[in-house]
Amino acid sequence: MTTDDGSYRVDIHLDHLDPVTARVSGLLGFAQASFSGLITAAHQQWSGAASQRHQDAHRESMPTASEVEDGIARRLS
Repeated sequence: MTTDDGSYRVDIHLDHLDPVTARVSGLLGFAQASFSGLITAAHQQWSGAASQRHQDAHRESMPTASEVEDGIARRLS
């Protein structure tokens, strides 16, 4: 919304974000569990350099995924 002096004003109602945050948290948990299971299953049949690079990339991305999940959990508490 533009004010009389030309600046912008944004009204944020944090209580409206709670249901969205809860749904995103549930989705993240589901996605993390699903992808971890799929990756584990895939690497039981997949080997070689590409497989190792994929495992390394997945392992490196997990801390970031955990940070996102922790941030959402903090918001919910």
